Amino acid sequence: MIFLRSVKWNGRWRSCDSARAKVKAVKQQMLKLQHQIDAFYDLLSEKNWILHDHLSLTVVEAILTDAPQDADRAEAVRIEHYHDCDRLSFMVCLLKKLPAMRRRLPLIGKAQEDSFAGRYYACVHVLLSVMDGFVNEVESVRRGLHAREAKDLHAWDSVVGHHRGLAHAHKTFTKGRSATQEAPVYELYRNGIVHGSILEYDDIIVATKAWNRLFAVADWASAREEEQQHSAVGPVSWPALAGQFKDAVAFLAEQGKIKSTEKQWTP
Repeated sequence: MIFLRSVKWNGRWRSCDSARAKVKAVKQQMLKLQHQIDAFYDLLSEKNWILHDHLSLTVVEAILTDAPQDADRAEAVRIEHYHDCDRLSFMVCLLKKLPAMRRRLPLIGKAQEDSFAGRYYACVHVLLSVMDGFVNEVESVRRGLHAREAKDLHAWDSVVGHHRGLAHAHKTFTKGRSATQEAPVYELYRNGIVHGSILEYDDIIVATKAWNRLFAVADWASAREEEQQHSAVGPVSWPALAGQFKDAVAFLAEQGKIKSTEKQWTP
């Protein structure tokens, strides 16, 4: 979207009809994406679900079509998506681009095994440790995810940076739990789970939210890296604008590939 804002004043784009047409097409698709993101969070932000780049827009469209006003049904659709072996493996595969996450793929693989075997308690613990270690490694300020404040998790120019996204859901990660709680929970209360004060978290909803948070954190790390690179470049220039256009097109192309894979997939 930074690219789309920038081209308004750049004369080299205004003088090129073909470039203008491409910009218009990308802008329309980005506006459609923005509408879908807002509609998604209108429905599911109170349940602390996060939209991330690893999630196919086909799934988002299915959620908004099948359950436009039913948050419980929308949540069930999300859980169903994450608990398909091939789909989850595809999303996990996309994590390989991050070295700090790639080192943790063996652990993530064990979490997959636990998840599909119904050992949700084990899956949750493994993914919580992966997230803490990953965040501790990727940032120069070495602090795990549990030690971060919500304001630290705003992502630059990224779908995961929505104000009702990762930063909004982070309150469940840091919420303190001192007294023992035996009632079932359906949120990713990291502190209570890790420190043993929450006892009933062995549930598919909590496990799926752990997967959801993992992919969101990966997107956040990618966005932070891009932000640092953007800051190092300095003022917007023609090569920078061209690069941003390339990034926008690449994002839409990647979503197109994911959507195509979704259409070809059969149970």
